[in-house]
Amino acid sequence: LDLALFKTIAPSIASPSSLPSFHSLIASIADALQSSTSPSHTTTKIMPPSTHKIENAKSGRSKCKRCKEIIANGELRIVTEAYSETRDMDFVSNYHTQCFKVPPRAMAGVSPEEFVEEHLEDCSNDDVLSDPETLAEIIADITLATNAPKKKATKKKSKAEANEEEEDCRPAKKAKKAKKKATVKSEEVTEDDDDTSDDSEKGDSS
Repeated sequence: LDLALFKTIAPSIASPSSLPSFHSLIASIADALQSSTSPSHTTTKIMPPSTHKIENAKSGRSKCKRCKEIIANGELRIVTEAYSETRDMDFVSNYHTQCFKVPPRAMAGVSPEEFVEEHLEDCSNDDVLSDPETLAEIIADITLATNAPKKKATKKKSKAEANEEEEDCRPAKKAKKAKKKATVKSEEVTEDDDDTSDDSEKGDSS
């Protein structure tokens, strides 16, 4: 028992004459433990929010999370830092401006214009968001990516379907093989006929 807990239950066992029963002693310890671990004594950890920024790529090694292509050195990219509570760490994702979509869950109802103006931090070398022409291009890129239809997932063939297709192909393969054998045989017969005709010609000449 720690000192604080001992001070809590000490008055109840100050003298032998007032020694409490076993059950009341356990109840006192449980109450003391509950009060020491109450929410008022715990500190709440403030989780950092997700952040979005636009910057020039510092190297040519980063890849776009959506298209998986390399982001060239110096090219504009949108960087997202998202905090994971389960792993207690930040995850960083890089996107081409034309590949970035406004997060549908975290920013439901936020338009690309509002996202760029209110949620996108400008960390670029030339303050690109201050240039109206470049700003319009970035908004257009994000709008196009956000409104793009989702790609339909290709259905994987089941093992049974794959086996069925393989069985369907087998007769064709066998026929092709038999045809090849027949062609080789006919060529051999032709060669034999040629040899026989040559021999007969030689006999006639003699």
